[in-house]
Amino acid sequence: MAIRTERLKEVIRETAAQFIQQDLNDPRVGFCTVTHIDLSSDLSFATVHVSVFGDDAQKRTTMRGLNDARGMLQSRIARVMKTRTTPHITIELDESVEKSFRILDKIKEARASDPDHGLSTQEPAAAGDPDADDEAEVEEDEEDEEEEDEEEDSDEDSEDEDEPDADEEEAEEAPAKPAPKAPARKKRTRREENDDA
Repeated sequence: MAIRTERLKEVIRETAAQFIQQDLNDPRVGFCTVTHIDLSSDLSFATVHVSVFGDDAQKRTTMRGLNDARGMLQSRIARVMKTRTTPHITIELDESVEKSFRILDKIKEARASDPDHGLSTQEPAAAGDPDADDEAEVEEDEEDEEEEDEEEDSDEDSEDEDEPDADEEEAEEAPAKPAPKAPARKKRTRREENDDA
């Protein structure tokens, strides 16, 4: 049943959009879009939600024109749906699109006023938040310790470069000794091999 209802909602949406954009010749109706359809479970009522572009006066004028053409829209939907009953059509203004645009504009304004233009992923610490202060102190201490470790490492490296290793000095002073020779193997004669066999 739910699949059938969704299909009927889509049929109503397409029919209403085509009727408003192509067949309705009312000068009062401005630029509008069918956003979605609400259909009751018994298919007796359908609400066509329409988003209208323009100011409040244009929206009121467009909605008056659409409501005056509601009967023609309902007969068009009845021809397309081919169901036993035709839902009673009402047309309502959908302002969710404009609300989303207003929210996006506010987000853009907030990002523009932000020093790093909203690129930071860290949440700002609340003023007087003891946890945030403790975290900041811990981070500063860790950074200081890392800097001290780096300085100590660089000092040790410079001392190592100035003083050559004792092993290197001994290697330079001692002359190279020849490698010990392995004891020579005595070759066996054929006679000795035959005797062993």
